[in-house]
Amino acid sequence: SPSAPRAMGVATPAEGAEQKEKSYSDTVTSGIRVQVDSFYLPGPSAPSDGRLMFGYNITITNLNLQTCQLVSRTWQIKTVFSDKKELVSGSGVIGRQPVLGQNESFSYSSVCPLTIDRAWLLESMPVSRLVGSMEGSYLMVSGATGQESFQALIDPFHFTLPPEVEIEEVEE
Repeated sequence: SPSAPRAMGVATPAEGAEQKEKSYSDTVTSGIRVQVDSFYLPGPSAPSDGRLMFGYNITITNLNLQTCQLVSRTWQIKTVFSDKKELVSGSGVIGRQPVLGQNESFSYSSVCPLTIDRAWLLESMPVSRLVGSMEGSYLMVSGATGQESFQALIDPFHFTLPPEVEIEEVEE
């Protein structure tokens, strides 16, 4: 069945994107598509000490006729074991404020460190091994002099420990 028209500014998951406890998200807001894929980084992680490092790859695509520029970002980082939410915001992404013409994309990679209570990892981690999530938005501008601004939403994507990662008890 054909999909219903979508209102500008309303974030919708892209066709076929499942959002629940997935390591990816795919969202279109006001003609900006943001695709994210997250993954566990074993090298810098120390699970037995509760230090976990996740990476993520992002591709931002401008589906608009008008050129747009990414000006800033805002992230909300959550850990599953607590109600703590960390807000991170700043100018651009990886030191850049990319300008995207029609159908142009910009891709980058970054990391997110999580500190998780070791006892929670040993005793209470869910079967899904879901330990955290991120979501946020990019402030975008468009028009000849940036006269229009809007938020391009980034749906939640999750950080999940792979099954082969073991949490060992450490003698105190």
